[in-house]
Amino acid sequence: TANQMKNFNDQKQFHKTLQLFDTYKNDTPAQLTTIIILQTLKACSRTRDLQRGEDVYRLVPSRLRDNPYIVTSLIHLYSE
Repeated sequence: TANQMKNFNDQKQFHKTLQLFDTYKNDTPAQLTTIIILQTLKACSRTRDLQRGEDVYRLVPSRLRDNPYIVTSLIHLYSE
């Protein structure tokens, strides 16, 4: 899933990344990894979907909330 999301983002198919995230979070919400969250936040930034980015962050497990890569992605999201 993470590799597919990265490929979609690299091809500027950000909406496909978001669709894949929606499917994944509904099927396996406990298995959200840093890479999946980062790729999703990147897609939110590129589509300028601040609300969706905030919704994604609410799903981030507490153990990952202080991850410097996730924090940087959030800063990027809010600065767009």
